[in-house]
Amino acid sequence: MDVTNKPAALRRYKIQPGTNEPVESKKLMKVILTVLFNQIVVGLPFAYVSLWLMTYRGLQPIRELPTFHWVLFEMAILILVEEIGFYYSHRFLHNRYLYRVIHKKHHEWTAPIAVTAVYCHPIEHIFSNLLPPFLGVLLMGSHVATAWLWFSLAILSTLNAHSGIHPIPKYNHFINGLDNHGADVLGHMFNQCYGVLGLMDRLHGTDSVFRSTQAYSRHIMMLSLVPPREVFPDPDKCKSK
Repeated sequence: MDVTNKPAALRRYKIQPGTNEPVESKKLMKVILTVLFNQIVVGLPFAYVSLWLMTYRGLQPIRELPTFHWVLFEMAILILVEEIGFYYSHRFLHNRYLYRVIHKKHHEWTAPIAVTAVYCHPIEHIFSNLLPPFLGVLLMGSHVATAWLWFSLAILSTLNAHSGIHPIPKYNHFINGLDNHGADVLGHMFNQCYGVLGLMDRLHGTDSVFRSTQAYSRHIMMLSLVPPREVFPDPDKCKSK
């Protein structure tokens, strides 16, 4: 849709209307090359080291699947560990110096699309994208099937969060509706919304400004076909009616 603007019916669900309609080919190619580098040159060695660590810890028998209840329990732990790991790594990257030399690359896309989810500096990819979801797996000594399920859900979650559209129920606190994905670049919300679910942000009070914005009103899981921007219009649009 970002390349062709089709299907046209989905464009009304764009969180930031008028952006990337369609996306510029040159910008998209730059993103694709960076993502491929991160996935292959960075991701494969990380996967090898991860396997070595899991083997050293002790792998569970692959033919003996964990029970459904245990998988649910593990998922809760994995989500919590990722929330903590991502919050602090992301907040650390918003240090003025680290932001300028590392994290700013990811925020070049103030109106992101799904593929930009891992458009970032290699150091950020390791410590903020790959390490937080893996730490829980290492801690729990998860079965390979549980790990595959968890990594699949984590990938789908971040793709959804960066997609730029809102027909799919969104719950990612970090992206906060994507209205403010580039806000720190603009200087408005540099110290806001570092986590995924918002648990750590609420604990540390790093979502207070966000909760006072109109974007927070749209920060809900909607099952309606009416776009959130129409259900919760901007204040200036309300006044014009």
